[in-house]
Amino acid sequence: MCLDGAGWRLISVPELVAELQADGLCVVDALPRPRPSGRWAFETYPHAGMVELFGLDKTIKYKRGRVAEKRVGLQELSSRLRHSLPGLDPPLRMTQALQALLDQDVDVLHGRALKAHEDILDAVFCAPI
Repeated sequence: MCLDGAGWRLISVPELVAELQADGLCVVDALPRPRPSGRWAFETYPHAGMVELFGLDKTIKYKRGRVAEKRVGLQELSSRLRHSLPGLDPPLRMTQALQALLDQDVDVLHGRALKAHEDILDAVFCAPI
């Protein structure tokens, strides 16, 4: 999805890559080492990143399983994000909207709303990577 003047719209991966490149980002499959300066865009996988960033032995279970188990995992993810994001380099600023997202009571979310919350938390996690 892409946000433009008319609101959110679906775009294809080639369109997304073209828009990112037009904004001056280098789109790559893997970051070269040593990493050159500049702005880079790449796909990231939240579970692997969470294990590394949070120092976990295993992934947080919030994608599959019983709904009650997903909710427990989403609460753990929100808690870890709340405590980790401000300490990143550079830190992710804790806005009112971000605080409200992390404070969301997942017990009241069902179906698509629960899935949307999961997707947004994934995006928040991946954004600073």
